[in-house]
Amino acid sequence: MLSHLLPVAAVVAVSNAAPAPASSSSSSGFAAIPLTWNYGSLPKITTNIVYGTPGQNSSVPTVFDTGSSAFWTAGPGNLAFYGSQYLGERGPCNETLTPYYDWTVSKSHSDPVETQPFQTFLYGGNAHVVYSYYSINDTVGFAQNGYPKIPNRKVAVSNETILTTGQYNTCPSTGYPTDNSILGLDPESTFRAELLDDGIINSNTLSIWFDQPPEDPKGTFTGTALFGALPPSDKYTGDLVTVESDWSSGSYYIATPAFKSRPLNASSSSAGTTVALDSEPTTCLVDTGSPNLELPIDLESLQNITGLSNAPYTSILAYNGSCESIPAGATLDFEWDGVTISLPYRNLVRGYLDGVEPGYCVLSLFAGESSCTLGSPFFSSAVIAFDDTAKKISLAQGGVSTGAADGSGLDEVVPLGKGQ
Repeated sequence: MLSHLLPVAAVVAVSNAAPAPASSSSSSGFAAIPLTWNYGSLPKITTNIVYGTPGQNSSVPTVFDTGSSAFWTAGPGNLAFYGSQYLGERGPCNETLTPYYDWTVSKSHSDPVETQPFQTFLYGGNAHVVYSYYSINDTVGFAQNGYPKIPNRKVAVSNETILTTGQYNTCPSTGYPTDNSILGLDPESTFRAELLDDGIINSNTLSIWFDQPPEDPKGTFTGTALFGALPPSDKYTGDLVTVESDWSSGSYYIATPAFKSRPLNASSSSAGTTVALDSEPTTCLVDTGSPNLELPIDLESLQNITGLSNAPYTSILAYNGSCESIPAGATLDFEWDGVTISLPYRNLVRGYLDGVEPGYCVLSLFAGESSCTLGSPFFSSAVIAFDDTAKKISLAQGGVSTGAADGSGLDEVVPLGKGQ
């Protein structure tokens, strides 16, 4: 551990006066987490966690990530290093990630438990490395008061982050954007396993929905994740339909759908035209921690069907006009047997290259990929349920409800029983 970081001996000394947290309990049989998807350059789906008792004044923006397994957050004395082009090397620049989880002010945290050996979390081809030397149990609450707190949750506290950013001769005063915290929720998720082991939930099912999109395409999307339950039926249209899935890699993959679209100004009831493929991967990764759609479709084929363009001097999909003028009914459709997810192109307006090419609205879709990733934009229109026990993934059309921002409708949730 670096000398300027809080050593474990000091951590334990600070904690001696703190009472142990109350034991985990839940009378509802499920847990719920509020979700947001903000406007900004390549945003990911996040939840704003308020740790401890009393709750901290600042919530910690936490990536809600179905593509990884660990739950960690930046803690006191943390430093993020950047400015090097070499993987794993501390660059000349550093900053403290804020806001962070200051467990020293909480009255409900457990004693810190030193991790031997220390934990290392790797992301983005090892360009993002997070080190943690101890973990703590504490209450997990949320910025949205309508969501019940979840007591006594274990989180790895990060002391050091190393970012491979390219060589910096001068450190920018604005710092370098990175994640302050990640809640991993893939099939190996520690957070989900502990909810199940502690009896807070009875079923290892994770379901996710988002409400209707904001009127402003640059607005914030709001949604909900349920642990141990399925969404109420008013959160989607049609049925939740199980699609083919592949669990062999330890991540969530579903069969590659057919991709269809129509001219932007066409009626949504008109038949869509199949978009040609550049490659034919058999499965798509389903990942809330990926900020884009990365699709094997042919860019020119999609443009010929829709009338979309690309940002000048790039091969990046764009709308020739203001983001606000994209027709609300224009969609990219993902078709599986028995279910179609219609994703409005306006949902792809998330600020990528915002303002770089005046007169164009860049969309968060990368075409011509050899693989397929259904990232954050897909979740804005798809209700999805991951049943880890039965190894099934089900989909329905979402983006039709309201109330997720304040937790309304949680009283209608029916928890699943053991094995469901």
